[in-house]
Amino acid sequence: MAFSVVLGKIIGERYLLYRVADGFARGGVLVFDIERKQEGLCLLTIYVAFDFPRGRDVVERMGWRLFDCCSRRSCMMCCGTMHFAS
Repeated sequence: MAFSVVLGKIIGERYLLYRVADGFARGGVLVFDIERKQEGLCLLTIYVAFDFPRGRDVVERMGWRLFDCCSRRSCMMCCGTMHFAS
């Protein structure tokens, strides 16, 4: 699962918007939301949106169902939050 991203826009000092240029997620968007909590500590939230191909044959559709089931059980597959020091 490889793809390339291109920085599309920086909004203030908080948001970075990347567009997926190629690969399986072509046309998708990644948004990095950086929130300064206190001096030396920031909160990073990553939002991901893309049109995931659901598959054309039985095997590909089964793979999609497995991915869909796992992503519903764990939000971390589509949106993660982590802390980092600045």
